[in-house]
Amino acid sequence: IQVGDTVRFLSNTDQPLWPASDPHPTHTGLPSFDALGDLRRGESYRYTFRKAGMWPYHNHTEAKAEEVAAEGVIIVTP
Repeated sequence: IQVGDTVRFLSNTDQPLWPASDPHPTHTGLPSFDALGDLRRGESYRYTFRKAGMWPYHNHTEAKAEEVAAEGVIIVTP
């Protein structure tokens, strides 16, 4: 995606989803990229990426350990 694009995370299961930037549990990679709570089925979270870079993210609710592998990476180009 490009700087200024918005990504929508949509929960389509009964399992809670809490998208947040890595690393777990601090979310300090991109602190503003944090839904700040669980999304339930049908709910969504939108984030507009205003900074170029590679932004790994994870489902905070599913993270069991202090360190967790990223669920994905969003690459934002200038």
